[in-house]
Amino acid sequence: MDARHCDRTREKLNVSPVTRIPRTTSPTRLSPQSHLHARLGRHLTDSTLSSASSTSVSSCRISKPSSRRGSPFRARSSKLDLERLERDKDDFRGFFVLFWVAMGFYTLLTMVNNLQTTGILFGLGTFRLMTSNLLGLVRDDLMIVASLFSAFVLNWLMKMHVFRHPLVRAVLQHTVQSVFFFGWLSWIWHRDLPWVQSGTLTLHVIAMLFKIHSYNQYNGELNERYWADRRVRAEYKLLESVADPTAATVTSRLEEVKAELAELEYPRTQSIRWSYVCEKLAATLGSIMLMYITVEHYILPVLHNMRNMTFAGLLAQLFFPFMICYLMTFYIIFECVCNGFAEITRFADRNFYGLWWNSSSFDQFAREWNKPVHEFLLRHVYLESIQNYKVSKKNATLLTFLFSSCLHELAMIIVSRKFRMYLFLLQMFQLPLIWLGRLPWSRRHPVAGNAFFWFGMFAGPPLLAISYCFEYYYYL
Repeated sequence: MDARHCDRTREKLNVSPVTRIPRTTSPTRLSPQSHLHARLGRHLTDSTLSSASSTSVSSCRISKPSSRRGSPFRARSSKLDLERLERDKDDFRGFFVLFWVAMGFYTLLTMVNNLQTTGILFGLGTFRLMTSNLLGLVRDDLMIVASLFSAFVLNWLMKMHVFRHPLVRAVLQHTVQSVFFFGWLSWIWHRDLPWVQSGTLTLHVIAMLFKIHSYNQYNGELNERYWADRRVRAEYKLLESVADPTAATVTSRLEEVKAELAELEYPRTQSIRWSYVCEKLAATLGSIMLMYITVEHYILPVLHNMRNMTFAGLLAQLFFPFMICYLMTFYIIFECVCNGFAEITRFADRNFYGLWWNSSSFDQFAREWNKPVHEFLLRHVYLESIQNYKVSKKNATLLTFLFSSCLHELAMIIVSRKFRMYLFLLQMFQLPLIWLGRLPWSRRHPVAGNAFFWFGMFAGPPLLAISYCFEYYYYL
């Protein structure tokens, strides 16, 4: 925090640069009342200054004063929401419609061809994997959600001041989170579910881990502020008992501390539009159908026949099918599911993704592709490693990519039941690509950077599929 910001903050809060409570140069001459004045004055000044510069609303926590200022949340629509495209008269809304018309013809032609060759509209192999022991899958998912309340119990104990030391709170918090995370991963591993179901549950567990950590961090810091406020009030009552003339000033400072505490508040919509929810539900089902047909008729047959094909031939045949699946996965999660649940919960900020398709570098893609996870990694990994552990920005960036890559690879380990590290290596390979994207030549030629980005997007998913599926399909 620079000097000018401190001056403006003090001016706003009516706090002078020098404490108004008189202090003597000799500590032995201070009366008990003066000791309380000085201690309370320093505490109130520090509290009000730190509160004024802290983030008032965050995803699930209070940021440190040096991290980010202001709330990242505001009412807005997602970029590909048809309602927004029509409302804003977007110049490219026709391309959005064209894409879905093309996907409709693609689905229809696939079903007609399959009907002529096999006598059925589409294969049912993947459908059987998806619906195998469906009730067990729903039960496991509900149990994962129910276990989130362990965080509530922990924070209730913190609020009751059962565990007072911050180190004890941190140890208990990470212990509870580790038991939740690795306990559920062990359960999924030993259940030996089909790859579709194990992948879904694993990703859900990772998402719930993020929620638990954010909830614990947010409430842990609020509890510390709460008990600090309690100590201030106790000292203020002691000052009142001696009828000190500075009590009025102390009272005003105490109210400022109370008012500046961070609020857990998000932009809300006026009501739930059930027609909008039904629209997103229909879009979800249609996108899943499109992705299912692509996997069943354009990906699995190629993988089954991989021993009779060259590596270049495999890549060439998997480029477009995997790109369709990639786009459908994005659209289902971030446009349909996130918007649908946001509408049901009346959450007005629909900024779940940015204009990632315009990315000219992979770091821009990392920021725009998945905004909720990006915000989590930024606040709870990158910024916390810098502020709490004094890690340099360069090492914090490396740590953030390492953490993200490990979680992605962990999901692939659960799904494939093999330890191969292909996804981990490819994701960490983004670091030198990010360095290339920041070179002056790359910045001067964003179109070339965007073309290289799309080449990586076309080549990456099929390369990973061939790498992970080679041992299984090649020896069938």
